[in-house]
Amino acid sequence: MSIRCKVLLCLLASVALFADDAAPNMSGTWVLNADHSRWGKHPRPTSVMLTITHQEPAFKYTGEVIKPGEESAREFSFDGAIDGKSYPAKGPGGDGNMVFKRVDQRTIESLYTSNDGTLIEHARTSISTDGKHLTREVRIKTPTGEETWTEIYDRK
Repeated sequence: MSIRCKVLLCLLASVALFADDAAPNMSGTWVLNADHSRWGKHPRPTSVMLTITHQEPAFKYTGEVIKPGEESAREFSFDGAIDGKSYPAKGPGGDGNMVFKRVDQRTIESLYTSNDGTLIEHARTSISTDGKHLTREVRIKTPTGEETWTEIYDRK
């Protein structure tokens, strides 16, 4: 085998290895699977729909949640990046700021703080190896206490 062939094979192997380390794309429409989620003391929503646009590190999502007894959906959104910097967001406490950082290839962490500082939400979101499910572990602190729950989303 010639030196050129060996160099080409090494280059191709390096590219393949690098591609395996790339973060999976979370883009798509995701629907809450309430039956597979674990709610603890947190009230189970009627439905949650989430749309993500992801082109590493750029990360944008919009969504809406409907809770039992509510007639209209509450909207939430984020448009920023997975880079450890703070961006404006609309979250569970209304307007606030959100920071996303990458934990590993399949996992990101977020920290949302409401503008008035009364609500802090920490979440750890992972995409399954087959890319069909998101798992979101949530811990929220308010002046009245702390709650934790786990949401499971299916790609639509």
